Amino acid sequence: MKITARAGDGPYKGGVFLSFGESDHDVALFKAEEGASKGKEFEHIGFQLASTSMEDLRRNHEFFQQRGVKIAEILDHGVSVGIYFYDPDGHMLEVFCQRVPLAGGASQAELNRNQGQADPTTL
Repeated sequence: MKITARAGDGPYKGGVFLSFGESDHDVALFKAEEGASKGKEFEHIGFQLASTSMEDLRRNHEFFQQRGVKIAEILDHGVSVGIYFYDPDGHMLEVFCQRVPLAGGASQAELNRNQGQADPTTL
């Protein structure tokens, strides 16, 4: 894997984004807080939707809302938009929709440029 970006400022400072090839990241690693309790052993695990349609991400959001899933936040990373939510044990998970094409390294370049920063958004 290659490092595509390192998180700059903010709560994820020091995180590392890694890719197997074209993706801006396939794995992102963030250090847990010292003495982390159950549900905080890791920051979160993200799952990429097969679709690049924001409408599909909106449908996932609606699905979560209908089932009472606790949503932490929705973030726009520039390269992707993710819904961050909690499983029953308190672990944070993410489903995200890729927005910047993977081909040609565009998504890797953008993630590296913005240092993994994200802005809150709505669907």
